[in-house]
Amino acid sequence: MWNGKKMNFAPRIGIVWNPHGDGRDTLRIGGGILYDVAETWYNERETTNAPVGTSLEVVNPAGGLTNPWLNYPGGNPFPQGGKAYFPVTGGTYVNMPINPKPTYVASWNVTYQRQIGTWMASVSYLGNKTTHLWSNGGEINPATFLGLNPCTINGVKYTVCSTTSNTQQRRRLFLANPALGIAYASINTSDDGAVAHYNGLLLSVQHRLSNSFTFNANYTDSVCISDADFGAALAASSNSQPFNRHADWGPCVFDTRHNFNTSLVATSSMKRGNRFVNRLLSDWQIAPLVHVASGQPLNIITGADNSLTSINTSNNDRPDIVLSNVFATNPVCNNGATPCVQYLNKGAFIPNPLGTYGNLGRNTIRGPGNVNVDIALSRLFPITERFRLQARMDTFNVFNHANFVGAISPAGTVSAYSTFSNNLTAATFGRVQAAFDPRILQFAMKLFF
Repeated sequence: MWNGKKMNFAPRIGIVWNPHGDGRDTLRIGGGILYDVAETWYNERETTNAPVGTSLEVVNPAGGLTNPWLNYPGGNPFPQGGKAYFPVTGGTYVNMPINPKPTYVASWNVTYQRQIGTWMASVSYLGNKTTHLWSNGGEINPATFLGLNPCTINGVKYTVCSTTSNTQQRRRLFLANPALGIAYASINTSDDGAVAHYNGLLLSVQHRLSNSFTFNANYTDSVCISDADFGAALAASSNSQPFNRHADWGPCVFDTRHNFNTSLVATSSMKRGNRFVNRLLSDWQIAPLVHVASGQPLNIITGADNSLTSINTSNNDRPDIVLSNVFATNPVCNNGATPCVQYLNKGAFIPNPLGTYGNLGRNTIRGPGNVNVDIALSRLFPITERFRLQARMDTFNVFNHANFVGAISPAGTVSAYSTFSNNLTAATFGRVQAAFDPRILQFAMKLFF
């Protein structure tokens, strides 16, 4: 569907150095360029472009299935009488350029590792830059905001010059040539100019199996910012402002600033005292797993085309933020009667005024964090040389901590893992509607032979 690039140069380089020459510390430096492979589904929406994708629809036909075209303007449109296609008014198009620039990532990292006895510690810097990130931000036929005073467009007088009812008449192609421009509504073209940057600090410590235990822990402090989030398919525009992708410069949708994980596997061993007690308390294995992460980004939208640019009919307008209300008392949570399920204070946001763009950035609000502790306890009982029986108990979310589901999908829709409503017009805006699993206990026995 578009021209490929068969001469992409993707070099890799790596250097490993043992500063002290004793094999106990290592400095690793690496970098490379990697190219992405486009989804074949990315521009599938081109198949629905007018005129080949034009459809005729009659809702609740007056004549039923016997005469579905009764009262339809012009009567039965079939056969077309030699016409190649039906005339299109306000057709919606998506467009994939024939020579898009391929997406590539320049990645680099520096790691220092040090062995101390049976322990190994490391510190790493990880960085990358994504160039030519494809996005749905190339709307080339937006509506022009002509003000809110009375005006005349193509001989038609409007009491208010810019409203959602005259969007089609304010589009660029219509203003340039009304006779031809009336055939075109949204024309969204794939934009290959977005970029993304990631920088992270990774600290880790590891204890290899000795003294009856292993231990791993790591912590990542990172930041990812981009012009856009890849939306899987070329469809409606994802930009909040026409011809200004950088207006959406903000955290990536998967940006997790802080991420901590630790795991331990320890086996008990009693060598002294009563023989029965030794056998009873030995060979038990405990394995806790701890995960703590900061919240995911939330992209708050106004829920209406207040900027009157037409691209925000897909709810890309963002509101103004009222800083004085961000930390104000939430009336929903503090009225003494309603359960506190309101995570975001709706009073901290107001719809952007008509003809303007909101001052709230993309993905600047954070959802709830995640804290989870799992523990597994098990023991292997030898029965014979061949048969062994394992008894185990697994406890998930040991402390029964409420981890609220608060991520928003890139399109702002609700899915199994995105139950916050980010739309100001929704009754459930900013309200917690789901949580991940509560405490779960699982018991099992396994026979080895």
